[in-house]
Amino acid sequence: MVRCNCRLAVQSRMPDGGGFTRWIVLIALSAATAVVFLVSLRGNFLFGYSLGQTDDKRVLFAWANVGADLWKAFGLIAVTMLWRAKRHRAAFAGSIAWFMCLAFGINSALGIYVADRTALTGGRAAAHDAFEDRKQHLSELEDLLRARPAGRGSTEIEAAIAAEFARPVVVGERSRGTVDAVSRSCTKVDARTEAACVAVRSLQVELATAREREKLAQRIEALREEIARMRHDGAAIAPDPIGEFYAWLSRGLLSVRDVSFGFPLFFALLIEAVSAFGPITIAAYAEATRPSRDRVGHGVPRQAASRHDEPWQGRARHGLTDQSRVVEWMAARAIPTESNRPIARDELYRDFARWCGGNSTAIDEMEEFERTFDAARQLPELTGKIRKFGRRYYGIALADSRRSITSGRSRSA
Repeated sequence: MVRCNCRLAVQSRMPDGGGFTRWIVLIALSAATAVVFLVSLRGNFLFGYSLGQTDDKRVLFAWANVGADLWKAFGLIAVTMLWRAKRHRAAFAGSIAWFMCLAFGINSALGIYVADRTALTGGRAAAHDAFEDRKQHLSELEDLLRARPAGRGSTEIEAAIAAEFARPVVVGERSRGTVDAVSRSCTKVDARTEAACVAVRSLQVELATAREREKLAQRIEALREEIARMRHDGAAIAPDPIGEFYAWLSRGLLSVRDVSFGFPLFFALLIEAVSAFGPITIAAYAEATRPSRDRVGHGVPRQAASRHDEPWQGRARHGLTDQSRVVEWMAARAIPTESNRPIARDELYRDFARWCGGNSTAIDEMEEFERTFDAARQLPELTGKIRKFGRRYYGIALADSRRSITSGRSRSA
């Protein structure tokens, strides 16, 4: 029987803690990205809906925005794969479409968030301005009230006027009536009531001043109640506390208006960046932290003692195929290629089995070969040259010459 002189490589599995951490990170990042992506989709939908003038156009624009947002999120993955496959023209064309979708997504987000924040801060600013106006008006009325001389109240003055009108007019020893009746409420000139009417006019002037002061006091009291109610409703709070904070923090370098526009811009960029780069980041992390199925040890193969004169068909029960033997087979049978045509793992395995002098198709041996071959791909000389997608490989092809197989058999015999 032809025997294959293959030493065995021992594969160390990724620790359970590492695998658990990897899944926690993947789940957390996927959930967060999904939430942000749904927010982005909803924002783009609403912005597109607001552009239409009819119901049909609103729905049309809204779903067009949703499609662009989906392209923005997953188009970058396609562009990256095309670039890795050296389809540079297609990748360049796709990157232009992706960039346009990203730019429009940012514009849509700004349209939604800026409009919403402007409406929010605009309402607050109107309430705050009204509150400040009331306070200013109250201060002016209080100053005016303090300028008024203090005196008797209107009720007391009215009683004094009534007393003057009720005074009797006596000529000789006869009463001619009251001041009010004789002078017709001081509208008729009469020497007998002249002194009383002068007193009444003075009291009436004082009454007018007292009534004015009382109206002023009532207006001040009403303003105080209105200001208290507005303060309770939050009108006293600054309309843009975030803007006030950053304006204070920058010592006036940034104005409240700058922050009021910069904040929604930053938020829109955050939403769009996460929804655009989140999926490809998660995919790259999942590929980079793939368990040791594709790697031997921590990227460096560790070889055990040699097992000579062992048949190919019986090696699976002992562990993995020797990496050095796989590299030797690759040197003899594999050629680099820039073609986008993939080659299946099974085809590579069957060729390796024939080259070693056997013809095995056992599943466990096939998986053993796959793990060892993937570990060989990580060697410095091969890093990045052979790409894997599923169980297909790119960048490698098999030589058609049968002499390399014959020489491999003679070396392994």
